[in-house]
Amino acid sequence: MSAEKIFATPRKVEDVADCYFYHTMELPGRGVIEGRDWDLRGRVDEYLGNVDFGGQRVLEIGPASGFLTFEMEKRGADVISVEVTDEHGWDFVPYPHARLEEVFGPRRIAAVLLHCRDPLRIVEQCGKRAKSLIIVDKFHPDLEGAPVCRFAPTPENFLWHTWWHFSTQFFKQYLAVMGFTTSGSLTHEQYHRGRAHTLFTLVGRR
Repeated sequence: MSAEKIFATPRKVEDVADCYFYHTMELPGRGVIEGRDWDLRGRVDEYLGNVDFGGQRVLEIGPASGFLTFEMEKRGADVISVEVTDEHGWDFVPYPHARLEEVFGPRRIAAVLLHCRDPLRIVEQCGKRAKSLIIVDKFHPDLEGAPVCRFAPTPENFLWHTWWHFSTQFFKQYLAVMGFTTSGSLTHEQYHRGRAHTLFTLVGRR
C-alpha cells in the first residue's frame, strides 16, 4: 500500500481559533494554548512510564491534539499516530438512537481503550508488531486485587462514550498471556478540565 493511502491528507489551517485543542500545549510563535480537556504538562514522563524513547519507532493510538506525539518526538522517537476517521468518530455505547442523536458527530479520542467496545483486540494487534507496549488508563482502586474489568454504562448515567473500567491486573495478566513482562504499575495525577484524576501506566516488554 502506498504512503498516500496510509497517511491522512494534511489540513490547511489559517486560524488557530478554528482548532479544537484536546490538550493544553505550547505552539511555536503562539505560546500556550489552553486545551479543553487534558493538561499533561510537567507530568509527561510519568504518563509515558519513564520509557527511554531515544531511537525508538512508536505507534501512537489516539493522539487527539498531538501533545504526546510531540513530546515523544522531543525525546528522540519517530512517531506514527493513528486516529479515528471523521466518518467513524466514536465506538458509541448502544443506547437508544434517540438518546445518542444529541452526541453524534466527529470526535477525537485519547485514553482509547476505555472508549472502545473491544479494547483487547487493539492491544493484541499492537502487540503483534511491538516489542514494548505502554498502556495508560484511569485508575479504579475498588477494582484492584483481581484481573477484572467493569462495564461502565448504566441506563441512568448515559456514559455513551465509556465502555469499561479496568484494574491494573487485568492488563498485566493479558500482557503476560501475550508474552510481555511488566515491572509493576505507575500511578500519577493528571488534570482533566481542571480536576485531578489518577491514572495508571503499564509498560510491557518482551
